[in-house]
Parts: sequence; C-alpha cells; structure tokens
Amino acid sequence: MDIPLGFGQVGRPPVLVLVSGYSRVITAVMLPSRRAEDVLAGHWRLLSGWGRVPKALVWDNEAAVGAWRGGKPQLTEAMAGFVAVSVSR
Repeated sequence: MDIPLGFGQVGRPPVLVLVSGYSRVITAVMLPSRRAEDVLAGHWRLLSGWGRVPKALVWDNEAAVGAWRGGKPQLTEAMAGFVAVSVSR
C-alpha cells in the first residue's frame, strides 16, 4: 500500500527494523532510500535509541550492509567503518 510522502507524492519507502534476539525489543525507522548512507544512518538512529551496541548484528540480504562470500559475511566498506566506530564508542 502506498503512503503519502508529502507534496502530493506517494510511495513505499524502505523500513529498517532492528530486533533484539534476547529481549525481543523491536524498533524501526522509515528510510529515504536503500543507499548505504541512509541504511547506516538508520542503524545509528535505532542503536542510539537503545543506548547500547549489541554484541552481534545479523542482516537479511541488504546489499548496503554486505554479502555472504564463501560462507562468511563480507561487509561493505561503509558498514565496516560503521562497525569500527560503533565498537570504539
């Protein structure tokens, strides 16, 4: 279903969802696009709301995050930088 986006436009923007595997806390944010910078800004916003960085994040086939190569995750350059900044804080 299309939703109003403003200025007479409608669309189906992507939604980033984070769920804590332990507590089942769920949070989500609508993104302007699936580009790496928007996906990572969404991650930052949601994780900032939790006030914690989880020990592990699992993603579901999002090209802006990474891909599986040889049975191992291969993060994009942007996501690898995000992880480094998140862990160092």
